Amino acid sequence: MLILVSLMGMTMLSSQDLPAQTLRDDQPIDVSAGRCEVFENEDTVRCEGAVRVSQGEAILAADRMTIYGTQEEGGFRRIEAEGAVRYATGENAMSGQSATYDAATTTLTLIGDVVVVQADQVMTGGQLVYNTTTGATLFTPPNGGRVRGVFYTANDAR
Repeated sequence: MLILVSLMGMTMLSSQDLPAQTLRDDQPIDVSAGRCEVFENEDTVRCEGAVRVSQGEAILAADRMTIYGTQEEGGFRRIEAEGAVRYATGENAMSGQSATYDAATTTLTLIGDVVVVQADQVMTGGQLVYNTTTGATLFTPPNGGRVRGVFYTANDAR
């Protein structure tokens, strides 16, 4: 279970222009699922059945998640989430069909019908790659499609 505790260092998307929000290490991480298997020799935890990882306002949810650890460093290398993936914090949310967080490159990649919502602002695409260190975000369209965003200014009448 050391792998799950190490999620505290994980960085995810949130707030204005999608800057990183580092999960805090002064709050516990709550993991719930229909079922989890721990493979100590592989340093892997596989969970399924409405998996939910939360800390404070931050929630990562999916049908299935696999967390790959690094025994030497006591952290994790990668988290893979599949099926109805959603990450939310406060008013900000993103969703897709699958997601991978890679700790080595500090990137979160969402694939398949990606939607990012921030209050009234909405952006959609086929894939999102977000670097949690630099803040660089790349939206790419689905095959044959386009990336689309709807943005309101303070003067827009809603």
